Amino acid sequence: MKRFRFPLSGVQRVREEETKGEQRKLAHHHRVESQAREKLEDAKKAEGKGMETARRQLTQQDNAWEVHQGRRHLEDLQYQRRTAAQGVTDSEKRTGQARQEFQEAERREKILERLRDRRYSEFVRFILRDEQKEMDEFASQQFRRRAA
Repeated sequence: MKRFRFPLSGVQRVREEETKGEQRKLAHHHRVESQAREKLEDAKKAEGKGMETARRQLTQQDNAWEVHQGRRHLEDLQYQRRTAAQGVTDSEKRTGQARQEFQEAERREKILERLRDRRYSEFVRFILRDEQKEMDEFASQQFRRRAA
């Protein structure tokens, strides 16, 4: 009996590996995005604490130098928050792009799977047709022998 051989099995294995690679890349980008979000939350908390410190300094009427230093520290915290927010935005874009690449790789893999399934169905029909021919030939030989 013949064995089914899919001529594009090598390509199919490559597509599967590409899909796995894209999936790993997407998972990596999800982790990076999560870390960026944590960094943003930390920056927001630090900025809030800096605001409280600045308010306390203003109400205590510290000297001008300490107020100036507090303001510079608050500006640094605000810059860190904006930078962290930009990092989250960039991370989201990279994650979205990685998601699209993963979906495209999955689509290419599924196309080959459907093609393989279609070829396998054709192969099975071919084998069944051959077996039916053999059975018909055998039956006609038996019929001829009995008739003769």
